[in-house]
Amino acid sequence: MDDGVLSTTMPHENRYHYDFLLGADGRLTVSELDKKLGVAIELLPAVVPHEDCGWAAELPKRLIELCSHWVSRPVEFNHRQAQFLLHVPPGPVCASAVSRCVKVPAHLQNCNWLLELLPDLNGTGKTVGQLADLLVVHQSEIQSVLSKIERVELIHTFTRCERVLNQPLRQDDNSNCALLLELPRFGLEFLLGRDGQLQSLQHTGYDLAMCQQLVWSPNGVRDEAESSTSLAYTLPSFTQYIILERQTSEHQPGSAARRVLIPAGPVVRGASTGQ
Repeated sequence: MDDGVLSTTMPHENRYHYDFLLGADGRLTVSELDKKLGVAIELLPAVVPHEDCGWAAELPKRLIELCSHWVSRPVEFNHRQAQFLLHVPPGPVCASAVSRCVKVPAHLQNCNWLLELLPDLNGTGKTVGQLADLLVVHQSEIQSVLSKIERVELIHTFTRCERVLNQPLRQDDNSNCALLLELPRFGLEFLLGRDGQLQSLQHTGYDLAMCQQLVWSPNGVRDEAESSTSLAYTLPSFTQYIILERQTSEHQPGSAARRVLIPAGPVVRGASTGQ
């Protein structure tokens, strides 16, 4: 102990040392020292959703509640995978607005965030072009459709941009970018193409269907010109599902024309809505 600072006696992974200081105001300060690189980082205070803290104001709920905030550090200190990189402008932490927050692909999450990942934001480093998903604030009817199976605040929206070597990632540059919507709890991603179709990345060859209700036709095939009186909407009291359609109308053996995605769990009829 030195000046009230408690330090770990043994380095974690033979590299990382931690200091703990309890201030007069009761606030605990935790810092990490990477002895190999000579870099120190500090654990930010826990974010309370109702408090006004500019750097976290527009982050998705999962990033606020399920991550500790050192510079993209998961909750457990010894779980070092960097899932996101968050860059804020200089100045007091709670006075800065979010500048850039990018998602780190699974195959890069074990890379050193300082030496290998952070340079990507400036257009340098060996991972340049691979951190292409920039977190954005987004509201549209697409979220309303996906909210049939997931709460809107748990849907992440990114712009996926084609990167050019030695060019930094810019939040205001929408050229060569596509909109990506992610449902992390279900492992689903949808990419909005130039044709306006929302393509499923997990179900290859399928798009989000224009009609999100299961429809039965006496002829077996729904005709857009067919009278609605001759159609029957199946599962009328159940709406917690989304429908995918095959991108081509040609018959493909073993490939259904439509797929219905339903969250696993019990089906309960609500007392107030009857659904």
